[in-house]
Amino acid sequence: MNVKGHLIEPGAYLKAADLRGAAMKDAMLDGAFLHAADLTEATLEWAFLREADLESASFVNARLQFASLREANAYAANFTDADLQGAKCQGAIFEAANFENANLQQADLTGCRLKEANFRGANLRQAFLPMANARGASFRNADLRDANALRVIFRDADLRGADTRGANFENAIFYGARLDEAVYDETTQFPEDFDPRMAHMRVVNV
Repeated sequence: MNVKGHLIEPGAYLKAADLRGAAMKDAMLDGAFLHAADLTEATLEWAFLREADLESASFVNARLQFASLREANAYAANFTDADLQGAKCQGAIFEAANFENANLQQADLTGCRLKEANFRGANLRQAFLPMANARGASFRNADLRDANALRVIFRDADLRGADTRGANFENAIFYGARLDEAVYDETTQFPEDFDPRMAHMRVVNV
């Protein structure tokens, strides 16, 4: 596949490549080097980006539904307004990445490194987050309904105003986290030693 003069293949060297608006559905980019590449508004549904270097790349408003980013390095990448519904991202590095207002519904972020990442206003409904490290991350006003956040580290994270109805936070760590005005209900599952009222969370009826 040749896109905008760039050969799209596994292991491709695409540092700082201009791929804005590129149509790359089903693209095979496993192990590709996309450091600081611009993929704004690119179409990457069902694409394979496993173990790719996506550090500082821009995926603003990109379409990544059901793409595979397993074990990719997306440190400080920008996914603002991107659609990652159903994306498979197990073990990926998203530290300091920006997912503001992104759609991650049913995305699999199992074991991901999310330290200092920004999920403000993001849709994480029914997302899988078990064993992720989200220390210092922002989930302010995010939709975490029915999310699986088993054993997630939320140390020093910001979850103010988040919707956590139906979410599973069993064995999660909330030390130092801010949860003021976050919404929960009787189906939200918390760690045994966690009292949502003491965290100034707000209960709502189902």
